[in-house]
Amino acid sequence: MVSKHIILILIAIFNLILWETGRCQSPITFYANISVDSYLKDRQVNRIDRDSSGLFWFLENSVIQQFDGRYVSGQIPHTVDQPKYFNCIADNRILLISHSSEIFIVDTEAKAIFPLELNIPSMNDHQIFDVNFIDKKLYLYFRISDRYLVYESTNYSDFAKSDEFQFRSDNEVLNILKVPGGYLLMTEKDELFEIKGKKQISHSLPDRFREINSTPTSEYLSPDDLLFSFPRRNGTFRYKDGILTTLTENEKLAFAEKDRNGKIFIALSKSFLHSELPGVMEGDSIQEWNELVLINDTYTDIYLEDIEDKLLLGSHLGVFYIELKNPGINSYHQNASTNRGFGNVIMSFAQVPEGDVYYVKENKGIFKFTGERQPESLPISSKLLNNLNVKYDALDGHLWISGYTDDRKGVLYQYNYKKETIFQYDFDYPVMYFERSDKEIITVSSSLTNNSYLFQLNTATRLVQDTILHLAGERTRKFIYLNEEELLIATSKRLLQYHITDQTFKTIVPDVQVQTIAKTSQGFAVCTIGKGIVFIDSSLNVIMEVNEQRGLSSNQVYSVLEDDKGFFWVGTGNGLNILDPDYRYVRYFREYDGLPSYELNTNASIVLSNGRMLYGTINGVVEVIPEKVLYSPESAVLNVPQITYIKDGETVIQKVSNSAFKVPADAEMLEFTVHVNDFYKYTREDNPAVRVITTPRDLSYEVRQDKVIIESPNFKQMELKLLPSNHLVNDQELVFTVQSKRNYKGLLLGMAIVLIIGFISYIIANRIIDFNKKIEKERRENEVKMAELELQALRSQMNPHFIFNSLGAILLYLQTNEKKKAEKYLTKFAKLMRMFLESSKAKFISFAEEQKLLELYLMLEKLRFEDKFDYTFNLDDRLDHNNLVLPSMLLQPFVENAINHGLYHKRSGKGLLEIIAVPDGQNIKIIIRDNGIGREKAAQIKKNSLKKHISRATEIIEERLKLLKSEKNMDSNIIYKDLKSKEGYSLGTEVIITIPKMFKSND
Repeated sequence: MVSKHIILILIAIFNLILWETGRCQSPITFYANISVDSYLKDRQVNRIDRDSSGLFWFLENSVIQQFDGRYVSGQIPHTVDQPKYFNCIADNRILLISHSSEIFIVDTEAKAIFPLELNIPSMNDHQIFDVNFIDKKLYLYFRISDRYLVYESTNYSDFAKSDEFQFRSDNEVLNILKVPGGYLLMTEKDELFEIKGKKQISHSLPDRFREINSTPTSEYLSPDDLLFSFPRRNGTFRYKDGILTTLTENEKLAFAEKDRNGKIFIALSKSFLHSELPGVMEGDSIQEWNELVLINDTYTDIYLEDIEDKLLLGSHLGVFYIELKNPGINSYHQNASTNRGFGNVIMSFAQVPEGDVYYVKENKGIFKFTGERQPESLPISSKLLNNLNVKYDALDGHLWISGYTDDRKGVLYQYNYKKETIFQYDFDYPVMYFERSDKEIITVSSSLTNNSYLFQLNTATRLVQDTILHLAGERTRKFIYLNEEELLIATSKRLLQYHITDQTFKTIVPDVQVQTIAKTSQGFAVCTIGKGIVFIDSSLNVIMEVNEQRGLSSNQVYSVLEDDKGFFWVGTGNGLNILDPDYRYVRYFREYDGLPSYELNTNASIVLSNGRMLYGTINGVVEVIPEKVLYSPESAVLNVPQITYIKDGETVIQKVSNSAFKVPADAEMLEFTVHVNDFYKYTREDNPAVRVITTPRDLSYEVRQDKVIIESPNFKQMELKLLPSNHLVNDQELVFTVQSKRNYKGLLLGMAIVLIIGFISYIIANRIIDFNKKIEKERRENEVKMAELELQALRSQMNPHFIFNSLGAILLYLQTNEKKKAEKYLTKFAKLMRMFLESSKAKFISFAEEQKLLELYLMLEKLRFEDKFDYTFNLDDRLDHNNLVLPSMLLQPFVENAINHGLYHKRSGKGLLEIIAVPDGQNIKIIIRDNGIGREKAAQIKKNSLKKHISRATEIIEERLKLLKSEKNMDSNIIYKDLKSKEGYSLGTEVIITIPKMFKSND
């Protein structure tokens, strides 16, 4: 058996030949065979039709089966050998008519077949001679001698006589075909007669005979357009608008179908068993469709809605699903030998003012985009390696191309595409992205593993002028200038707002790998790996998050483009998605719609000057024509078979018979089962293909696979409107009105409960008032006590010994004529006093401000103690120093104790004071460590000292922390730790202060 891959390659060759010869039929992009391996009961499928709920029905040799686009299911046995008509007349009823004029109604719910019951009393004794089913109207013919009586019906139960005619001839009539203004009669000698009123016209036909069919074949394309063939006579004939023509003298009609746009699919046969000549009719000419023959040559019937979109073809080998290229999607330059993998990896596009489009491919230079023709490789391609981005620079009129060398160094090329000259800039790391800052400066993002830099390249001097940012632990992927001073930066861990002069950060979207940022009319689309798209406005506030739960085919988003109508075109790791201007899912496209690959590449997208879009994939280029794609056909049909809710812990299932219904007021978990019946869903993901509009608008709901769920239906009346995902081409709309039923059963009990609760509430309310008064009194007392403690803390910081010694040091410098030192010391001393006073006004102070205060204090103490010790600050980079806060006047007393009691008395070696801050889950640990004499020896020295000053600074701090815990539920603690060697010698003291993370907004 020929493999599927070889067939697809042959199809591609045919497509190319047909394209070159002017064939306009869309090429086949995907096909699949639904056979006995897919749970078909019989191998042969004779007829296919679709009901109004979107379900397909297959008439096989012995059974009728259902197909929902994914699964074949059910079995309804039948004994109709040769079907003439097989048409869905309601969601659960099918009309089945044999060539011998037996008429059956198939009840799909009861899974049974019943003969049609005729309500024609005068015709009870007469057998039906023939049947026509035209445009949902059933015509019955009865024969009495040479007279023929015609009855018709639209409800298939009540029939009324509509006509009567005579036919006088020696030829026996075999079949009757109704045509406008009369009838066509096929006779036993394969002769054709036309009856128009009282006129009887004989038509001459080509006198050729071939293989004998058991029955004639006829297809009504419309009431006034009929195709037919005879059992023994060659040829296919058309009767349209009262004119009989011969379509072909040799081939017979197998079947034909008209789509909703008026295009006709026709299958002809050279033999009784095969329909080896499928084609498309244009006028009376037939354009053969050879690609279908390569897939199969035994088709028996077709279902189609748009001949340019999708087809279901019945055959002797099951059903073949055929998907055609979407008319608005054109693919170019894919590697045909690559099966759903990497072929030609397209990295980036740029368009120049002349209209030409250039793109770079991974490892393969730069190309000029030429549409269906082979791309034109530019002469400089051999000089380019490992390309990442290409951009047109309007200021210098050049193309700029970024990338990296084989040894992971960065390169940036300035390419004059008019003169074909190139200049190369080299960097230490690969150039990920670049953006023009002003006339001379280009800002360059350069990253490797977990380090990234933003450089400013001066194009006039051709030198790297400045490094404006270094990020450790994350890679930059793309950045956008918000203004001259601020950048929006996509990194491997978050989305940042960065102020260049202040060197300050603000995280806009945290804890996610941001692949790229795209500008939109409302702000920006943040494309992430794992969380879909985050849309933010120009003030950097989040507008909407769109992910797989809201319809995206993948949470890996690589690019977003916005068209002139406000629709968003989203390139993902699993196809191209469309969102409407309200960020709602509309459509989804993959290889079977014409994409060269299911995975679109990062930043490889552009809106051209003509409104068309180009996307780079991992295997070629795709051109998108928005207006064609948006309004291209959609075959999905919505159906809501049932509604479920929970009442008193039990699940209640309510079948949908109309659009208005009632549910109990205390119902829980209201679920609408929504079936989205599509042509073919095997290769598609289970994305929500339904959009929901509720009244009231703030009603909370969720779409989970085939369920629309309202968890808390707290309402008196609501309206739920369900629409297909693409409302632009499908105007189907299901509207449900739900009213709550009042529960009178528990009304009296409820009133009694209300009275009891009211009485209890009165008692509780009085007690709550008394309790609140007590709490308020305690709160005021705590505020007074806190104020006193803060004042005491300020006094302890500004203790007389420190002030006296500082002033003494200044006096000494003046006496020794060291005026500059005295001025410097006095300036710092005054600044420190001012900072002490300012910090005492606030309950909390930022880490950055606390560090400045401590550094100034330590500088003075170091001068006062004649460089007896050194100090270091080690604040973890993960802490946001500017926004994280701690209680004011918290650390200085511990630092002072370390100097005065630990380091001052140290006799050997230089003292060292370390101040460390690290994150600890939801807390921050602050460690003050010295290598002084230790607490035991310090206590002994203090005991023997003549000075009996008692410091309450640390005691005051502990009391303040207790009050803060009571007031703000701020849990904290202080641990004192003696550092000792293995031999038991003191190595110093360590104080560990643990406080919760607090930000300025919490202050």
